[in-house]
Amino acid sequence: MEWTTLVVVFCMLGSQFSVTLQDFVEYEKALQLIQSNKTLRDEFVARARQSANVKLGLPRFPCEIPPAPSVKPTSVHQLTPSDINVVAALGDSLTAGTGIKALTIVGDLITWRGLTWSIGGDQSIDNLVTLTNILKLYNPNLKCYSKGTGGVNNANANCNVAVPGHKARHMPAQATDLISRLKNEEGMDFENDWKVITLFIGGNDLCAYCKDKKSYSAESYFNNVTEALNRLHAAVPRALVNVVEILEMSILQDLNVGLVCNLVHQLACKCPSFPANAEAAAEMTEVTNKYRTMIRDYVAQGVYDTRDDFAVVMQPFLVDTKPPVKENGKPDFSYFAADCFHFSQKGQEAMAEALWNSMLEPVGQKRTEWQLGEPFECPSAEQPYFCTNKNCGLKSKVGTFGSQKSNPGSSDDNPSPASSSSYVAVVVVSVFGVCLIALLAGAVMYLRGRRVPRPEKNRLVQPDRFGAYSAIM
Repeated sequence: MEWTTLVVVFCMLGSQFSVTLQDFVEYEKALQLIQSNKTLRDEFVARARQSANVKLGLPRFPCEIPPAPSVKPTSVHQLTPSDINVVAALGDSLTAGTGIKALTIVGDLITWRGLTWSIGGDQSIDNLVTLTNILKLYNPNLKCYSKGTGGVNNANANCNVAVPGHKARHMPAQATDLISRLKNEEGMDFENDWKVITLFIGGNDLCAYCKDKKSYSAESYFNNVTEALNRLHAAVPRALVNVVEILEMSILQDLNVGLVCNLVHQLACKCPSFPANAEAAAEMTEVTNKYRTMIRDYVAQGVYDTRDDFAVVMQPFLVDTKPPVKENGKPDFSYFAADCFHFSQKGQEAMAEALWNSMLEPVGQKRTEWQLGEPFECPSAEQPYFCTNKNCGLKSKVGTFGSQKSNPGSSDDNPSPASSSSYVAVVVVSVFGVCLIALLAGAVMYLRGRRVPRPEKNRLVQPDRFGAYSAIM
């Protein structure tokens, strides 16, 4: 097939495969070039055969499945996996499922929505690890997950409104689309069904950042994502919203191996893959961190905690995640589709497991990386709920999330919940008491004629691992 034929196929199937040419044009150019060159085409097919049908190979899901609850909770802070009735998702090609099982160039345009990590519901947990398939163990009547293949307007999409090529600026419109679908989904009890909604966006923004720094600034990203969250908060009852923090796109540099990978990265995601110089690379890291911290700190202020039936929780498991490597230290491309840019089924399953585990980890103690061989976490009798900003022993509601998880069994793993005002009061009293004691001790020593060395000034804030600042409580 000549590249001109590919263009015709691309245009004819654009609606079916959810390809938005204006936002997917660089990726389209890469596919055209691959198709027009036999060397590139052969490499693409060889890569596809190595990853298209490889699975993660996780052990059997180990968690005990309790009896179905007779009464649904009224608070999102008492929400268990068995209570979830609906799954939904917003995002880009990684959530739409671009190229997951592609064996050809045309196949790489297909969105395999039924296989996606946060909302795909094909098969069962025994054959495919997705958040949906885990939740179906707890509630076999789960609704609105995506199935099979097709575009965003295909019946298979259901509540998966992700579109390949979309960026943060598209999230408000996706939120509006999702709200409409939730209200009109057959069999849905919009007011009473509990919903898990996962939003993951930002990769395409970072890919284009160096071309238009104003449009893809952290401020623009923040405004668009929070507008989407505002719309969900205003319109959707009984919802737990996951905001998955963007991964470090510079990891694509580790995947610049071979002609296909270099070509796709050069055309579709040049800014982080091939930074112009060290300063440009540092700027990409800085703006990526700002993408995360601006949303994270805003959510931490409790702006979405105004209702007891709605919560937004940041999930940071991709922040420090690096591409898995083989024993020889080279990248393991079985986690990636043939284009070296999207996830294969194996990569999608790894994302699903990491999301499930993150949802069960306390806010402020969530892991910031997924690791090979990581086991499933399970709800416990002591903590059966999905963790929110209020219910999992949050040490502080002020500052930046994303610290490494504490060692299991330590006394700090499950501190008693307290309000932010209580924490502030404790800090104020403690600091006042320390200052008073120090003042009295200094006066006594002065009267005795002893010289007291000047104490170093206490730091009440320190830079955290993301370059933001968190209060030390």
